[in-house]
Amino acid sequence: MKLCSFSVKNSYPYYERLGALVGDDIVDLAASYRSYLRENTDVDQNRTVELANTLIPTDMTKFLEGGQYSMDAAKTAIEFSKESSQTNDFEKILYKIDEIKIHAPVKNPPTIRDFLSFEEHFENSLKASVAVNSSKGDQISLGGLVPKVWYERPIYYKSVASTIIGTEEECVWPSYSNVMDYELEFACVIGKRAENVSAAEASNYIAGYLIYNDFSARDTQLQEMEGRLGPAKGKDFCTAMGPFLVTPDEIENVYNLAMTARVNGEVWSEGNTSTMYRTFEDIIEYVSQSEPLVPGDILGSGTVGKGCGLELGKFLKDGDIVELEVEGLGVLRNQIRANGRG
Repeated sequence: MKLCSFSVKNSYPYYERLGALVGDDIVDLAASYRSYLRENTDVDQNRTVELANTLIPTDMTKFLEGGQYSMDAAKTAIEFSKESSQTNDFEKILYKIDEIKIHAPVKNPPTIRDFLSFEEHFENSLKASVAVNSSKGDQISLGGLVPKVWYERPIYYKSVASTIIGTEEECVWPSYSNVMDYELEFACVIGKRAENVSAAEASNYIAGYLIYNDFSARDTQLQEMEGRLGPAKGKDFCTAMGPFLVTPDEIENVYNLAMTARVNGEVWSEGNTSTMYRTFEDIIEYVSQSEPLVPGDILGSGTVGKGCGLELGKFLKDGDIVELEVEGLGVLRNQIRANGRG
């Protein structure tokens, strides 16, 4: 399934709901499941709304907490929609893409962890430098070689959920930064509680995958990390993800997907998920030691080699349109809005 969070344009009352891609349309999963229950079961008509909204709530994290019951309900809703008209006797269940707005699939994750899983990116970033004060020409660089600890365990930072955006939404350039950058990444989303899980078992805990772009205020980030902590303000202002949460059964091999970043239609970065030093399964094994992962938790891969402007020696400008594409996961598109900066 290719799951999404969406709202209907020009609708009242306005609310976000869960959907799935069916052909070129988006099915309203709860509406379709309600109609399925009315037409195909003995469930009391007054209970169909309650049951459908329990199994397919409006929030993706709550949906994932429903486990296999919710997944099965969503699959039933999708199959029912294929046999139904856009509007049945009860309510509209299918929408054209231009009738809706797609939001970030997981807007309220319990936690967000973003890892540093691509060796080439780390090596390139350590060699790069950024002008932190263009008027004085000051430069800053992390410098050095990839530290030994990186090869010994997964390294990550934690981000915030309050600044998550979805596809076609603007990334606002923070007022304290002069250097804006993108990050070509993807992420997995946890589907059930995982604690002390082995790498061999870990794939059973992954609900799906999405494209991930933790935009970087690069000058601020490098200044912060001179203090041996962070990133913080260099990252927390905006994280884009989407457009869909793609379930594992849709992907033949998640570790062999082409990755591309375009800026204003021009290809800036190309890579492949096969170059991850560690898999998500390895990461889950590490993080879940004496610490639970729960439904909705997001684990980012980190940036693929040559997957950001820092490695290329060029950065974003006001108005730039950044498109990240990962094979099988879709295209995540965002415009930079600098409010006069950049």
